[in-house]
Amino acid sequence: MSGRSTPHLVRPEVVREDGWCFIAVDFFEGAVTVAQAFDSDRLSARDKVVILIKSADAVQTLHQDGFVHCDLKPTNILWSADRGEIRLVDFGAAHPIGPIDPRGPVTFTYAYAPPELRSGVQVGHDHSKSADHTRVIVRDVGPWIDVYALGIMLVQALDPGLWRIGRFEELAVMTRLLVAPELKAVARKAIAIDPTQRYSSALQFSEALSAALLVTTKEGAVG
Repeated sequence: MSGRSTPHLVRPEVVREDGWCFIAVDFFEGAVTVAQAFDSDRLSARDKVVILIKSADAVQTLHQDGFVHCDLKPTNILWSADRGEIRLVDFGAAHPIGPIDPRGPVTFTYAYAPPELRSGVQVGHDHSKSADHTRVIVRDVGPWIDVYALGIMLVQALDPGLWRIGRFEELAVMTRLLVAPELKAVARKAIAIDPTQRYSSALQFSEALSAALLVTTKEGAVG
C-alpha cells in the first residue's frame, strides 16, 4: 500500500534514531476526525454528506491501489475544513483485494462491519462451512466491505439521533429514516445485506450520492 500513489493516505515512515525505532506519519494540520465533524452542530446535513462524498473518493483511491480498508469508520477518517481534504488512517485491518486465509482473523469494528463479517457469512461470494457446519467463513474481501461502512456513515450523517438508537439494526433504521427518497435510496443500496446488491465501488457510491445531493439541494430537501 503506497502513500505515494495514493495521496489520501497518511504516509508512514520508519525512523531510526539513537537506537530507537519508531513510525512517523504526516502531520495533517488543522484536521479533525469525521466523527468529530459529524457531531458538530455547526455543520449541516448537506455539509456532512459532502464530507462523506470526499471520503468515498479517498476510499476509491485505496481500492485502486489494490487494498480494502476493512475497518472504515468516522474515527479512521481525517478531515480538514480549511483545505477541504480527506486522509484515511489506521490500516491495521487493511487487506489486499481478493482471497484471504480462512484460518486467519479478520479485524473489524462491529457497528460498521457488513453482515458477512459480523456473522461469518459471505453472501454471493465463494465460501465454505466451518468444521461444525454452524457458520460460513469469509473467503475473500473487496470494495463491497468498505461500501457498506460508507452507507452506515451516510445514515449517521443524515440522522445522528436515529443512528445512536438503532446502530446495529440496519433494516429497522432504514424504515425510520425520514430523508429525501434519493438519499435514502443511496443508503439502502450501500447497506444491502447481499454484498452483490451494493454499489460495486466507492466511486459508484460517490457518484450516486453526489447526484442525490444535487437533486435534494435543488428541492430544498436537505439542510
